[in-house]
Amino acid sequence: MNSHQKKNTHDTWILRRYLLAIMAFLGILNAYAMEMNIFILLKEMVLAPKQANSSCNCPGAYYPLLENMVKKETYEWNRPFREFVFLSFCLGHIISHIPSGVLANKFGAKYVLGLGILLMAICSLTVPTIIKKEYWWWFCILYVCMGIGKGTTIPALNTLLAKWIPFQERSKVASFIYSGSILGTMIGTVLCGTFINTVKDWTITFYFLGILSILWFIFWVFLCHSDPRFDPFISEMEMKFLVQEMPHILRTVRKIPWRKILTTSSVWTIIATQAAYEWIFFIAITNVPMFMKDVLKFKFTSNEVYFLVPYTAAWIASLIHGCLCDWLIKNDFMSVTFVRKAFVTLAFSGSAIFLMASSYSGCNRFYSMIYFTVAMTLMVSYDCNIKVNILDLSPNFTGTLTAIIQCIGTISGTAAAYLIGILTKDHALTQWRIVFWITFGLLFVANILYGIYGSTEEQQWNKIQLIKSRKCRQCDMENNKYY
Repeated sequence: MNSHQKKNTHDTWILRRYLLAIMAFLGILNAYAMEMNIFILLKEMVLAPKQANSSCNCPGAYYPLLENMVKKETYEWNRPFREFVFLSFCLGHIISHIPSGVLANKFGAKYVLGLGILLMAICSLTVPTIIKKEYWWWFCILYVCMGIGKGTTIPALNTLLAKWIPFQERSKVASFIYSGSILGTMIGTVLCGTFINTVKDWTITFYFLGILSILWFIFWVFLCHSDPRFDPFISEMEMKFLVQEMPHILRTVRKIPWRKILTTSSVWTIIATQAAYEWIFFIAITNVPMFMKDVLKFKFTSNEVYFLVPYTAAWIASLIHGCLCDWLIKNDFMSVTFVRKAFVTLAFSGSAIFLMASSYSGCNRFYSMIYFTVAMTLMVSYDCNIKVNILDLSPNFTGTLTAIIQCIGTISGTAAAYLIGILTKDHALTQWRIVFWITFGLLFVANILYGIYGSTEEQQWNKIQLIKSRKCRQCDMENNKYY
């Protein structure tokens, strides 16, 4: 008897799609926490940077994020070496997107996502040993592998959204899952800034997050499935609801229309938009702690509350944005296209304006924190729209389409990291202001492009070359009763 004949006849204690969303949220949280560990390691486990005396610098001393440990364990990593290590991670991240998307579409996203995060976990457990033994080439190879693991996350997650989450719930569920990136970044930094200083061992965060991610993988394998058709614990009521709302889940894709995808204007519009978002995500989310520490001279030891404010506000705002989007669409207050464009405008224009305001607030920590917080709460309205916009265009090729968009977008984030390293070498406020002006221009252009060419219409190539899956043909009689 196959899994289709073992469906539960009673409701479970939690809908299976919501359990999947919770587990996916925890998975992406772990992935971003491990990535943030990498970033902080490259920035902090080196000799303290020399800052030029200038009227452009805010008053105050330089405070290492790992204050207790940086005095004991520092490495003479010159700038080219640190850039090479970072680019190793980015290389793995970029090259893994498209294979991950294709595999998620063809074989299911469960193991693509799970094995990707498991790979990151194994690498995280290995990092301390490699560094202490100073195996620098293995260190770079290890970071390529971590990048490969991280690159599987977004294509796999979007594929799961297309299979499990009905249209009227997509914005709020997507915003919840992807808000894990915000909490993961925050947790990764807090662990390095507080927990490590308390335990007096910088390696503990790598071990802690590595073990936590392995535990997550075990639960993920046993609790979650790529496709609701093959989940033996899903209730008949929930399965019937999903099939009625998303009939495409009863079909599988035979051939990917690469040429049609790459010649669709709305796809390239999302690519341009994603490139701008990856840029500001790296600027605002990943570098906010460094800006606050290096430029504004915040001391992250006993008063992490200053750092937690923008991240906590952004996480709460992302959940609100997602619920609001679904509510506006469900009640026909706005068209789907108008909602997507309105919230992208809010994300790009709003965050660009307030990021600029933060750079012109001078060394006033209070106002700068307020502006950063507002910018980040507006920026997170992006995830519940553009990530879902990909599903609007093509629910059948979501993994592949997401992979293409993320692959090109990640190149933009890598360029942002390189630019920050060049323009902010003295950690001066005026240097960061240049970065924010460049960001403002990119967001302005991307916002106009999406406003003109953005679309939520299902593409014609999404409807072609579909066949019944082999497993599904064995249970046609079972599926028919869901209609």
